[in-house]
Amino acid sequence: MPSQSEVEVAQLLIEKTAEAKEFRKRWKLVAAEVNKLRVQNQAFYIVTDEYLRGQTARLRYEIWNFAFGYFDGLPSQQMSLKNPNAGSFQHFISTVEDFDLYSNNFPALVEAFLWRFLVNNVFDLFLWADTAAKPLVQLSTLLRPSESSLCIPTGYPDLQRRFQIWKASTTTFVLDSSRPANESMKLPLVQALCNALGPFCRTERLILTKEVTDIIGMAIDLDREICKQVALVSWVFPVPGDLSDGRLIFDGKRMMIEREQSQPTHATNVRLVVAPALVKRGNSNGEDFDLENVVVKMKVMPH
Repeated sequence: MPSQSEVEVAQLLIEKTAEAKEFRKRWKLVAAEVNKLRVQNQAFYIVTDEYLRGQTARLRYEIWNFAFGYFDGLPSQQMSLKNPNAGSFQHFISTVEDFDLYSNNFPALVEAFLWRFLVNNVFDLFLWADTAAKPLVQLSTLLRPSESSLCIPTGYPDLQRRFQIWKASTTTFVLDSSRPANESMKLPLVQALCNALGPFCRTERLILTKEVTDIIGMAIDLDREICKQVALVSWVFPVPGDLSDGRLIFDGKRMMIEREQSQPTHATNVRLVVAPALVKRGNSNGEDFDLENVVVKMKVMPH
């Protein structure tokens, strides 16, 4: 049987635990209010949805114009996919598994390949930061919150918001303190694209190089604008979970097709995702990180 002193200690522990819980509750409320005031008073770089749509449309047009201007028509036999110089482009086409696209819609394959190249090799990689790009990628990877790693998933929006504020602030600091980006950052990407597409291109290598350089430059400039603002902006291609029996079904809420084609009126399979969707979580003012919306729909080619 516990002594009176033990009972008193136990009771005191219960009281102090309750006080600590109440203190934490009040502290969270105060912290939330302080954070709200900080967000309201902090001058964030504002990027509107209309601006993102306009810049994305501009980049899409340049890529489309490049693909149909220099790759229209079936490539000649000597430029077949067996060409060893095709490299990454050959690998991409092998994953499409639709020979009719190769025969009749070759420019669309070039367009789709270019977008995947930009998403994998340009966007969110801080190339505008020149030699600071690699350290920024490493630090960003280390600090970026992962929803699956949280004990309390409901805390993800706030963690993501704080990470995005850090990213935007760091971007501004780097841009204010560094020299203009060195063009040499583009060279490996330009060379990789020219090597992949060169065997199929109907123009001189010099012209191809200039066109590819311009497209990569536009993508880097757009990525810089996205990094300067707080909202989480992502380029999204379909994932395995989006498939139904191994097929991707057209969804008008997040997909669009070529302007000259009519919109499907019933469930239609997607042959090719030409360009990714642009999805945004939160706003440039640091608010609404629990909300996500499709700013630009995926560009797809239906059956």
